[in-house]
Amino acid sequence: MALAPRLAAGSIFARDFKIVDLLAEGGMGAVYRVEQLSTRKPRALKLVTTRLASDPKGRQRFVREATVGASIDSEHVVEVIGAGIDEGSGRPWLAMELLDGADLGAVQLHQGALQPGQLREVIGQLCHGLAAAHRAGVVHRDLKPANVFVARSRRAGVPFTIKILDFGIAKVVQESGSRQETDTVGSPLWMAPEQLNAEQPRPATDVWALGLLGFWALTGKHYWRSAHATSSTVQALFVEQLFKPIEPPSVRMEEWDDESVLPEGFDAWFLRCLDRDPQRRYVDAEAASEALMALLPVDDQAASTLLPRETLPPSVGRSSPSAAAEATTSETTVRTDPTGWNASAFVPAEAIAAARSEHEGEATRADGGVLGADLSRGPVPGMHQPGPPRTGASPLVIAGVVALAVAAVGVGVWLNRSEPAEVARPQPPPKIQLPPDVEIPAASKEAETGEANAGSESAESGTPPKVAVVPEDLALARVVPLRTQLNRKAHAIEFLGWSAAGHRFALRAEYRDPRSEQPNELTLVQVHDALTGTMIESFLWDRTTGASSRRFSKLGKAAAEAKPRTVWKERREELGIAKQAPRRTSPAGGSLRIAPVPSPEGSALTMPSSRRGVAFHWAGFEAATEAADLRMPVLNLEYEQGEQVWPLAELAAPWSASEVLARPRAEGEAPAVTGRVLAHWSPQGRRAVLLFETDARPDGDTPLTRRTWTLRTAGPQVRILEAGAGQRRAREAALALEAAGLPVTEISLREPEAAVSELRVARGHARARRVAETAASTLPQLPAAKTQRIRGGYEVVIVLGQDAAQ
Repeated sequence: MALAPRLAAGSIFARDFKIVDLLAEGGMGAVYRVEQLSTRKPRALKLVTTRLASDPKGRQRFVREATVGASIDSEHVVEVIGAGIDEGSGRPWLAMELLDGADLGAVQLHQGALQPGQLREVIGQLCHGLAAAHRAGVVHRDLKPANVFVARSRRAGVPFTIKILDFGIAKVVQESGSRQETDTVGSPLWMAPEQLNAEQPRPATDVWALGLLGFWALTGKHYWRSAHATSSTVQALFVEQLFKPIEPPSVRMEEWDDESVLPEGFDAWFLRCLDRDPQRRYVDAEAASEALMALLPVDDQAASTLLPRETLPPSVGRSSPSAAAEATTSETTVRTDPTGWNASAFVPAEAIAAARSEHEGEATRADGGVLGADLSRGPVPGMHQPGPPRTGASPLVIAGVVALAVAAVGVGVWLNRSEPAEVARPQPPPKIQLPPDVEIPAASKEAETGEANAGSESAESGTPPKVAVVPEDLALARVVPLRTQLNRKAHAIEFLGWSAAGHRFALRAEYRDPRSEQPNELTLVQVHDALTGTMIESFLWDRTTGASSRRFSKLGKAAAEAKPRTVWKERREELGIAKQAPRRTSPAGGSLRIAPVPSPEGSALTMPSSRRGVAFHWAGFEAATEAADLRMPVLNLEYEQGEQVWPLAELAAPWSASEVLARPRAEGEAPAVTGRVLAHWSPQGRRAVLLFETDARPDGDTPLTRRTWTLRTAGPQVRILEAGAGQRRAREAALALEAAGLPVTEISLREPEAAVSELRVARGHARARRVAETAASTLPQLPAAKTQRIRGGYEVVIVLGQDAAQ
C-alpha cells in the first residue's frame, strides 16, 4: 500500500491546523510543522500511516493510547495538545508541542561521546519521565536516542530539558497492524529479548534499552558487534541479543582497542540492565537511575555545554518526493544497513524464527532461502525496502519534531563529504640545475617512490610501513578554503598525519578565547591542503561554551562550519592519512638544526639534540644583573643538507626573564624556558609541518605556553601570492617551479588583487637571488626581481597578478 498523499502547504487539516511544511516522513507516519488556528501557536502534527487509518478499532485505539503521555506527571514527556480522527480523510492525528533543540542522536553525532557529567544530567531527567510513566503503568517500548530530545530550557540555571517522544505509538501500531500475534514493533538495536519473543513488555523492558543507551552515550558506539560489521544481517543481531553471552562493556572496549575510560562500576550496572531475565534487571527506570547516579560525577559545567548553540541537523532524515511516490508501506521495514536498525519497524515473526534457526545451526529455511545473507544485497525475507533518503538539513526548530517520526530514514545523509577531484600528475620535466653553490635539496629517488618513508620513521611510531603511491597533482587540484580560517597559534596542537601522496595533512588543535569571560573553547580536527596551507575541511572534536558566550565569535563560526567528529574516521581512511613519528632528518637526507648563538649574559642556553626535531633550554637567568631586560634570544631554525644550509624559521619565546622569575615556584625550583620543534615530513620529503612548542617553568596557575605550526620546504622558502591570476594559474606555476627543483612552500589565496605580477627577493640573501633567477627562467612572465625586506623567512615571493591570468 502506498504512503498517503502529502498535505500541501497552506491547507487546513482537522479544521484547526494550517500546514506550514513537511518535517519528517517514515513508514509509520509523517510529521508536519503547523500553525494551530485556535491558539495561533506553532505545533508539530503527526499523521499515522493509512494502514492504521483503515482499521476502525485501530483508529480509536490510537486516539486513546497516543495521548497517554498527557497523563504522565512529568515535564520530561513531550506535551500532547490533542489527538483525533480527521473527518475528511479518516486519518488519525496527534498534535504536540514544537520543540527547540535536537534529539540525543543528533547531539552525539555532532560532538561525539558524552562526558560522564553530561550523561548524569541526561539520565537523571530521562528517568524522571520514565519513572513517572512506569508508576502509571505505561511502558515506552521504543526507547532510543532519536526519541530522547534535548530541548532548550525555558528556566534559568537549567542547562536543557529532556523530553521523551512517542509514548504509546509502538503499542498502538503493533496492536492495530500486526499480521501475527508473534510479530512485534520496535527498533532492532534497542529491543529487549521479551519484545523479540512477543512477550508482554514491562518497565524492565525500558531498562534494557536504558543500559544500551548509557553505553552508546559514553562510548559513541553501539554495544552489538553486528552494528559494526562491514557485512551483517538482522538475524545475526537477533542471535546476539537472544543467545550470545552479554560481555562487560570494558571487554568490548578492549576488543575494539578503544581507550575510553568507563566509570568505575559501570560494567556491573550495565550487566544488570541487560540481564535476559527481566525479573533480574532493575525493576524500573527509577531504580536503574539511582544506581547509575552513584557512579557518575556531578559536572554542571559539562552539562551546560551538551546542547551547542549551533544548528544541528536531526539524526533522522526526510524522505524525498520521489521516494515517497515509489515507496510502499514500510511498517515491515528493517533497514538493510546496520545504522538503519535504529529505525522503528515491524519485525515479522519469521525474522525471529530465522535467528533461532541460525543459532541452532540450520543452514536453510523451510523455503530454501539461505540464512545470514548480506543485508547490503537485499532485504530480510518477508520485509519490504524503503525508498532512498533525502539529503539535506533542517532548521533548528525542525530538529525538535523530526525525531517524532517513528521510522528513521538514516543518519548522516546531510553530510557533504565531497572533495575536489584530483588530477593525475604528469611526468615532471628534467630539473633545471642551479650553480654548485646553490644546489636545491630534493627528495631522493627512494623517497619519491615511498621506500625511504617505510624505514625508521614507521618503526618509531610502531605502525606498519606505508608505501606511498605516485604523487597526485598538487598544482591543478583546486581547493575551496573553509570560510573561517583559524590562527595557527593554538592552546594545543597534535599532528595527525600526511596523506599517502603528500597532498593533504591533518592536525588536531585546541583553541581558547582568552577574551571571553565565559568558557569558549574549541577542538577541531583540521584537514589542510599541503600546497596552500589552507584549511579545507574540519571536524568538531569538542566544544565548550558558557551560557553567555558570544554565539558568533570566530570559534563559534568555526564550530558551526565543522562536520561531526563521528565521520572523521571514515574521511581519514578516504584520504589515506597515516600518522608517523616526527623526525629531525628528512626522507631526502637533510636535517634540522638551530644555528649557534651566544647565551645571553648571566644565563645558559643549551640546545640538546633530538632525533624527533630540535630543542632548546634557557635557564640560569635568575642571577643576571639586568633580568628585567633579559629576553629570550632569537634562534634561527635551519635546514642542512650536505654543504647547503637554508634558513627555515625564527624561534623565540614571547616572555622575558623577569616574567618567568615573577612566577610563584617552590623553594629550590629553578625557572627555565624550554622549547622544541617537531618536524613531520611529507612522504616525498619535500615539505614539513613544523610544530613549535614553548613552555615556561614552573607552570603556575596560568601556564605560559606557546603552540604554533608552520609549513616549510626542504630548501629555499618560496611563496606565491595569488593576486588576480586565479588559483589554477597559481598552482600551474607551483607545479612548474617544483619540476625545476623549487618546491613552493605555500600559496596564499587571500591577497588583494594586483594588476602586474612581481618577483620579490629577500634583501641580504645572495643565494636568494640565484633562486629568483631560477624562478624567473621557469616563469618567463615574471618581471625583473625587486630586492626588499621579506617577513616570514621567505627568500622569494612571487606575486601573480591579473596579467598572469591571460
